[in-house]
Amino acid sequence: MTSTNEAPNFEIYFGDLLDFMRYCKIWKPDKFSAKKNILVTLTVGILLASDVAIIVTTLIDFKNASENLTSFAAYVGPLCLQCIGLIKWSYCIWKISDIAQLVEILTRCHSLSMKINDNDSGWKKYKEEMKATRLHYLIFLYAWLWLCVYGILHWCSNAIILEIKEEGFTKKTLTDAYNLTRTRYLPYLGWRPWDISENTGYFCLFFVQFIGGLSSALGSITFDVFYIASLMIICAHLRYLNDSLTDVKDGVTFRSATMTLNFELKLKYCVDHHNEILTFLNALEILASPAMFVQCFENIIVLCLVSLEASTVEVNTDLKTIIKLWSMVEYFLSVVAQLFVYCYYATEIRTLGLQIADSVYLSNWEQVTCSYTKCEASHSTWRINFLIQMLILRSQKAILLTGGPFYVLSLETFKSIVGLAMSNSVILRQVVEEKNGIET
Repeated sequence: MTSTNEAPNFEIYFGDLLDFMRYCKIWKPDKFSAKKNILVTLTVGILLASDVAIIVTTLIDFKNASENLTSFAAYVGPLCLQCIGLIKWSYCIWKISDIAQLVEILTRCHSLSMKINDNDSGWKKYKEEMKATRLHYLIFLYAWLWLCVYGILHWCSNAIILEIKEEGFTKKTLTDAYNLTRTRYLPYLGWRPWDISENTGYFCLFFVQFIGGLSSALGSITFDVFYIASLMIICAHLRYLNDSLTDVKDGVTFRSATMTLNFELKLKYCVDHHNEILTFLNALEILASPAMFVQCFENIIVLCLVSLEASTVEVNTDLKTIIKLWSMVEYFLSVVAQLFVYCYYATEIRTLGLQIADSVYLSNWEQVTCSYTKCEASHSTWRINFLIQMLILRSQKAILLTGGPFYVLSLETFKSIVGLAMSNSVILRQVVEEKNGIET
């Protein structure tokens, strides 16, 4: 039997995420030097300030969003993304102590998992499960990071492409009437705090908006990666718990006091492990529910606005139209992908949680006997029956993750939201076509 001192440390499987969280200032900087900590803090402050700057300038100029529905969608869509990124990142920084408590609960889950099967074969299964989970959340981290950064780069590069198409960045004097009146393209609509008719002012404002856009992307990534990685780890623990309960050889009976006591001890650790999992999910629900409510609400608004914009676009080969359609497709797919990941893992946790009751029933509990005194047998059997009943009763209640008081995260919810957005797109398109037909 393997010594408990050889049990793998939880940070082996969660350390990469903790390093990422340190750079985002939502985890204690215990591995940073004083200079590095100041530099990271300053960088995060600049990013958040740039995000706030975009939100403020957009709100100041928001009166122009009431001209028509298309203009309204062009203002509100990017504004929602900026706000959600700022809210999620700021919320994580504010709740850093609660995040630390969640990681502590995960560490306890890890310790209990190692006690359920205190042998080489049991530990091997757990290590393989956690290694696969670590690989999956790292893939999600790098993929989501790349997609979000690419989205911001592409969104901001559209303005440069349109600038080059219109006039280029040729030098013009301030007395040039065309240079003073022509429209300059920037990534985000809003109030211009300084003159951008010259390239210097234009590029300064462009850089501020680019940093602000990058900040909103990183804000969403920070929350999403921690939330999804936590759900992945809980899924791994639930799978391992199910496997451990059903890992009984056929024909095995408990005809000795030692075997009965070992089975009782295993059940006790399983109950404790399941209790820690439920404690973690309850704490995660309390922590993440406000941010998830804002996220789900923002997803619905964005999908509807994209549908609205798509219904008003006149499809042709003009560069502006191509850029707009491309951006809307990326916009729509990114929101759908984000919502799908949330709903998929919430559904997976609900399914695995309900499977615990079946796994307990298949654990050969009915084979428990004792060859010693009737008193000893009755006490041991009573304790085992109590543990079995407790585990079955707890696992029969579905584990639900929500996005605030109105949304239950599930694949059914995902299907409903996306279906609603697609229906809106078709209906609005028909309305616009009929209106254009009447006018012509």
